Amino acid sequence: MAKKSENRSQAIRDYLELHPKAMPIEVVKALARQGTTVTSALVSAVKFRLNNPGNGKTRAKRAAKPVVEAVVPAAVAKPAANGNGITLEQIKTVAQTVKAIGGYQKMAELLVVIKEAGGAKKFKELAEAMTVSEPESAVDVVPF
Repeated sequence: MAKKSENRSQAIRDYLELHPKAMPIEVVKALARQGTTVTSALVSAVKFRLNNPGNGKTRAKRAAKPVVEAVVPAAVAKPAANGNGITLEQIKTVAQTVKAIGGYQKMAELLVVIKEAGGAKKFKELAEAMTVSEPESAVDVVPF
C-alpha cells in the first residue's frame, strides 16, 4: 500500500514539475485522465512540501537548540577591545533596571520615549533638566 502512495505523490510531483502553477483541482483532473486517483488534499500537501523543503524537520530537532545558553556565554568579564562587547555587569544592570521600572513592557515603552526624544544623551539631558535637585542618596539613579 505504501508503494501506491509513493507512486501517487510522485505522479503529482511529476505533473507539478511540468505545470508549476497548476491548482490542486487541475492536478486531480489531469491525473484522473491518466488513471491515477488522488485527492486535492494530497495534491496540496505535496505541493506545499515542494515549495517549503525545510519544513520536514521534526519538533525534537527544532526544540534541541539551546536558547538561553547561547546568550549567557556571549557576556564577558571585560568589554571587547573595540568596545562592542557586552559585559556581565551590564546585563545585571539592565536586569535591575527592568525590575525597577516595572517589567519588560514598561522598559519597551521607555525605550520608545528615549528614541522619540532623540536618543539616550538627549533623554538624559531632558531628564536632568526636569529633575528637582535632591540629595543623591535618596534617589536611585539608573545610568544610561
